Amino acid sequence: MKPKYLFDNLDTLTPTLKGAFSFFIFLDYDGTLVPIAPSPKEALPKRKVFNTLHKLTSCPHIKASIVSGRKVEDLKKILPLKNVFYVGVHGLEVTPQEDHTVKIYDTKGLKKIIQRLKKKTDAMIEGNKGFLVEDKEYALALHFRLVADKLASKVVSKFIDSAWRYVKSGILDICIGKKVVEIRPGGVSKGAAVELLINKFGKESFPIYIGDDTTDEDAFRFLSESGLTILVTEKLRKTSARYYLKNADEVLRFLNFLSTLKTCGRR
Repeated sequence: MKPKYLFDNLDTLTPTLKGAFSFFIFLDYDGTLVPIAPSPKEALPKRKVFNTLHKLTSCPHIKASIVSGRKVEDLKKILPLKNVFYVGVHGLEVTPQEDHTVKIYDTKGLKKIIQRLKKKTDAMIEGNKGFLVEDKEYALALHFRLVADKLASKVVSKFIDSAWRYVKSGILDICIGKKVVEIRPGGVSKGAAVELLINKFGKESFPIYIGDDTTDEDAFRFLSESGLTILVTEKLRKTSARYYLKNADEVLRFLNFLSTLKTCGRR
């Protein structure tokens, strides 16, 4: 499906948004709230991101969730916010606001498998600059944004092959994103995490999901008939999202618009 540019259709959408009792806003982090950076540690939020999210989360009729491939522990460090649901490792970890993080899938035995695969991956990339291995405890990501295409393709192929026996058995899944390929627990998805949060905390809310990556497509599909789905992209691609925004600045612009539709103040 070819998405429509959101700001060209805002007048059409506004009556629906104004009529909603409350919003449940789901936001990817990298590429959505902040621009994609050469490495994850360089993708840090600017003050305007904090200001916008604080404004949103001060609204009693707005719930917000950060839904990311990063670990919840890391998300909380770089984006410490109150009244926010954190979803990490593409849906494996969920923190209901200030509560402790829970894993919503069976992770028994996964640590050993991931550590075994990490050793193999470290050996694959030895001597080759530009690769970054991100150990998420129950998942493993290989970033190759700074690597030449030919070498990246060769190493990524080996990376996938190393995990294939676990993929075939359903223990693990392969997730391919923007210059990153990730091994994660089988069945994990952002869509499933969004479904869980809506069913438990937001059945009365109008859901809005904004994300930039292929890992967000599960959530776009889940909300295709019941919410507002927005892809963040400079170049249009096939997606299950109905609308698109061009970059992180436009995302903040839209979030600020949403905050004007509900009374925002201290909870």
